[in-house]
Formats: sequence, C-alpha cells, structure tokens
Amino acid sequence: MALMLLGAGCLNKQANDQINSIIPPPAQEPGTASGIVADWQTYANDLYGFELKYPASAKVEHSALSSSFNLLSLNLGTSTFADYAPGASLEVFVIEQNTQVKEHYNLSNGCYDELAGNVETERVELAGAQACKTYGRDAGAGNYYDTYWHTLPLNDKYLVIGYTVHSVNCGNVGDGKTCAVFDESRDTDWLNKILGTLKLYPAEIQKDQAYFFDSGLFQRKLHYYAVDFKYPVMLGTSESTRNFVNRAIQDYVATTTGAFIDYATPVNDDGRPGPYMLEVEYNATLAAADILSFVFNGYEYSGGVHGMPIHKTFIFNLKTHKSLELGDLFKPEVDYLKIISDYCIQDLLKKQISETDWVNNGAAPKKENYELYYLTKQGLTIIFPAYQVASYADGPQEVTIPYDKLQNNMRPDVLSLITSDR
Repeated sequence: MALMLLGAGCLNKQANDQINSIIPPPAQEPGTASGIVADWQTYANDLYGFELKYPASAKVEHSALSSSFNLLSLNLGTSTFADYAPGASLEVFVIEQNTQVKEHYNLSNGCYDELAGNVETERVELAGAQACKTYGRDAGAGNYYDTYWHTLPLNDKYLVIGYTVHSVNCGNVGDGKTCAVFDESRDTDWLNKILGTLKLYPAEIQKDQAYFFDSGLFQRKLHYYAVDFKYPVMLGTSESTRNFVNRAIQDYVATTTGAFIDYATPVNDDGRPGPYMLEVEYNATLAAADILSFVFNGYEYSGGVHGMPIHKTFIFNLKTHKSLELGDLFKPEVDYLKIISDYCIQDLLKKQISETDWVNNGAAPKKENYELYYLTKQGLTIIFPAYQVASYADGPQEVTIPYDKLQNNMRPDVLSLITSDR
C-alpha cells in the first residue's frame, strides 16, 4: 500500500564495497529540516478527526478526505544528486480495527507492517495517545530503505502513518555502477517533525444527510511518466452508502493508475519513448436523491504515434447499493439494444462524420458497442470511443437519447428515481 518500488533484486554489503564511486549527499538547504515549520502545509481531516503538517516543498501525490486505499501521499524529495533516485515518502491511511491480515499487509495487536512480520515494534505516545511504532528494513530496485509505520486507534479504526527513508541507491543511478548516499538525518528529522505536528480531535459525525463531494487527487511525476488523476469522494449521507460509492470509484482509480505505472516504468531505462502520460478528470452528470451518475474522461499516452482518449462511466443506485448496467434501466421484455442502436445510428448518420458502414457496424445492437453510458437530467448518453464509429481525428462521439423517446420502455421505478429531485 505504502510502497511502489518497482523492480527486483536485493543489494548486499559486499557488493557495495565493489562500487566504483560514492556520490556525496548534497548540503542541506537552510531551514528545510532544521527548525521552523511556520511555512509548512496542513492536511486536516474532519471526517476522521486528525491533522498534521508537512514541508511546503513536499509533492502531494495523492490527497482525499475519504478513501479505501489512501488519504495522503507525499513525496518529500530526494537528498542525493543521483538520477532516478526515489525520495523519502509519507503515506497516511485508515483501516478497520477488526481487520487482521490482508494480502499486502499485516495487522496484529494494533501494529501495522508490510514486511510480513520482519519488523521491530515499540509502544510509543503520539499526539497524546498510545500508538504502535513498527520499523523494518528491506532492499529492492537498487535501494536500501527503512520504513516506519505508526499506528493509532481512531474510534473504530486505525490511523496509519507510513514513512520511508532511503539510505543508498545503487541500481538506478545512470550507469548502474555508481552508488548514491542519501541524507538519512534529513529524512528522519522530517519524520519526527511531521509526527510532532499530529493532532487528534473529535471527528465530524456523518448522519443520513444529503451527500456532497470532495475531490480526490492522485498525482505522480517522474522523468519518464506523469499521472494526474482527479476523482470524486462522497461525503455526508450514511457510511454504508459512502463506502459503496467510494470503494467502486477508488478501485477504478487504483487499478487504472497501477496498470499505467507498471507499464510506463522502464526496466533498466530500456529506451522506450516518453514521457508517458495519464490525465483523467470526472463529471457528476446526474446527482438525484437515489441515482448517481459519473463519467471519467481522460487521455493516455503510452507510446506510438499518438495517445488515446479514455473513458469510464458509473451509474449507482443509492437505495439498493448496486451499480446499474445498461439493461437494468429497461423493462425485462424490451429489446433495449435495438431501440438504442436505431436511435444512435440515425443520429450519427445525420452528423455525416464517417462512412455509413462504419457507423452501422460501430453502433450495431451489440452489447460490446454500448459499454459506456451515463445519465443526465435530459436523457441517456452513449459514448462511442475513438475509432468505433469515426476516425481518431473526429474524436469520440456521444449521443444523448431523451427520456421521452425511452420512457415507454424504461423501468418506471428507475425513471422515477432519475427524475426525482435530490
């Protein structure tokens, strides 16, 4: 969860003795870690009831108020001159107290770790509360690194603050033979100062009130790829409804960004063109009392002549806590694909954007042609990605079918939820 170290292979001390040269750590910039935190930024979370400060120079790679996988992710920068060297990182997340073991971490007696028990633990006081400090050392992708996890009880959950300090980088430095030494004292000093700013306070009680949204952000920028992914975080209403919506969306964020980063990360700088890019934004197209619809639109470049637009849509029934498929909008006996296809083909042909056969094939009444759809107050909108019904130059195409053209075939209960006021 906290680490995204890619690659394999551990280093050993004997190998280090054979390294050609050592790059000394740069001189510490005045004021960066030696004292004042007056210019530090604040992350405050009223939903869970805590806040902390972090250096103004830190790069915020991920930030949200509610998340199924991460609340805050910081890249505190590297303290060495070496190319490709990772920076110290901080991750903040919340997990359920009754969770025992997950595939990617261990939780035992209120102590969190990601090294399968190969850690040291210590009971400490943090922000006036009893906490568990877990420490582990590991190696991978040409790096030695130390990771600290501080786990605090937080109502019925645990607040976990993970912090990674790198000590040497030998596999990711230009020629692959030179080692770079990090300034561990700077990074450790920052950890202590960040923990010293942590404050706990009563969490905001979330009742069954009208929902609202905060924007979550996942960003990461290296010399060979960049990610800028914005997504909604549901707040208000009941916890079960929030979890239903947020987990579905955040699973999509994690899956999409993870697959992109895995592909975009070069192995030994293999010479692939770059930088690769992933940019995604969202729009809440319908926010009725019990129906919620989102569309994600973005752009991905991962080599080739040009990048590709990307799309993802969600329709949530907030009463049943189910995602609605296209067929769920219509009466069981209705051939909804033919009804939608007939309307879309007619609309697309009027635009004269491409050849008739291209439109007829790309908008034919086949389920695979209608995987992208969302709701608005005006009607049902279908997205046809680039190349499906027209050329790349013409871009993705959208067709909105008004509800008055569909109402005799739609399920009355769903149509009622769509048209009801929030």
